[in-house]
Amino acid sequence: MIIGHRRQFEYLKKVQERGTFAHAYLFFGPEYVGKLHVASEWAKLFFEPAEWSVIDEKRHPDFIYLSKEKLLASDNQKEIGIEDIWELRRLVFLSSNSGGHKFMIIDGADDMSEEAQNSLLKVLEEPPPKTIFILIIDSLQELLPTIVSRTVPMDFSLVADEELEEFIKKTVKNPVQEEKILTISSGRPGIAVRAASDKDYLEKEWLAYESFKKVFNSDALNQFLYSQKIYQEPETVEKLIYFFLSELRKKLASGKDAEQSLNSLKYAFNSLDLIRRTNVNKRLLIDNLFINL
Repeated sequence: MIIGHRRQFEYLKKVQERGTFAHAYLFFGPEYVGKLHVASEWAKLFFEPAEWSVIDEKRHPDFIYLSKEKLLASDNQKEIGIEDIWELRRLVFLSSNSGGHKFMIIDGADDMSEEAQNSLLKVLEEPPPKTIFILIIDSLQELLPTIVSRTVPMDFSLVADEELEEFIKKTVKNPVQEEKILTISSGRPGIAVRAASDKDYLEKEWLAYESFKKVFNSDALNQFLYSQKIYQEPETVEKLIYFFLSELRKKLASGKDAEQSLNSLKYAFNSLDLIRRTNVNKRLLIDNLFINL
C-alpha cells in the first residue's frame, strides 16, 4: 500500500506501461515520506507477483539495494565508498537473472563519498540496457550536479493528513492512538506505519512531542535553556523541527495567518536542510526557530 504520492506513482506506472522510462531517477524529499517504498512498488511492476516478496526483503538478484547500512563491499558503515560502487558497477553488467530489467537502488545517495559519486557518474553516462537506477536522497543539493543532470528528479513531499488518516483508521481502531499517530507523523508515512505496529515506539515519540509542546508554549528563557540542553543531540534537534512542522501544518490548514505560516514552514524546512548539509551552529539555529515560529 502506497500512502500518498499518487501523482508520482501514476506517472511511473504510465512510463512502465509505455516503455518510455528513463535509465536513472532521483527521488528526493524529507525522510520517512515513502521514497524507498514507491521505488520498490514500481520495481514490482517489472516482475512476476511470485517475486514481489523477495523484492520487499531486498534479496532479489535483479533488485540490488545499496545503503550505508547495507553495503556491497566495504564495511566502514560511515559512508558508501568507491569499493561499493565498483561492486555495483560489476553487478550492473551481469545478465539479468529473469531475463528482464534490473534495478539499482542507492538509498541515501548523499552518503556516497565524492570518489564514489564520480565512479557512479561513469556508469550513468553509459548505462547498460534494461537497467534502471533509483537514487534516494533528502535534498538535490547533496549530490554532484553532474549526477543530478543525468537523472530524472522526482519530488516527494510530506503527505496530507487526510491520506495518512485513511491508513491509520484502517490499521488502528483506537481513536486516541489514531490521533497520536497522526500528530507525531507530521506527514511522514514511514513514521505512521512504524507507530501503528509498535506501541512502545508510539509512546516514546508521543512523550517527545509533549515535551516539545510544553517548551514551545513556555517563555523565551525556558526555550533558550532548552536549546542549550539539546543542541548537541542531532536526533532530538531534527524531531523538534518536525514538531514545528506539524504545528505549522495544522495552523496552515486552519487558514489562520496563512501567509505567515507558509513562510514559517519554509524557514523550518530550510533549517532542517542546513542541519544535515552544513556545520551550522545548532544552538543558534534552534534559538532562531523559537524566535521566528
